[in-house]
Amino acid sequence: MTDTPTHCGGCGVRNIDYTVYKNGTQSSRITLPITGVNPTYLLLKKQRFICKACNYSFTSKHLSFKRIGFTKCKGTSHTKVC
Repeated sequence: MTDTPTHCGGCGVRNIDYTVYKNGTQSSRITLPITGVNPTYLLLKKQRFICKACNYSFTSKHLSFKRIGFTKCKGTSHTKVC
C-alpha cells in the first residue's frame, strides 16, 4: 500500500493533476542486533516520488517491510521470508 503525498517535500507545491508522481522504490537493509547465533536483517522498501515543478525527489514516510528469519532444515541453514 502506498500513500499519495499531498504536496512536494522540496518546494511545497500542492499535488494537483499529478504534479508529484511515483518514481520507483528505494530499498535498504538494516542489520539488527544478533539474536542467538544468527544475524537478523530488516529489509525496507520505500516508495519514491518526484515533483514536476522543481524535480525534487523524496521518499514516502510510510514503510512496508519484510521480516527475514533463519531456520535449520535437515542440517542446513535456509532463509525464510515471513
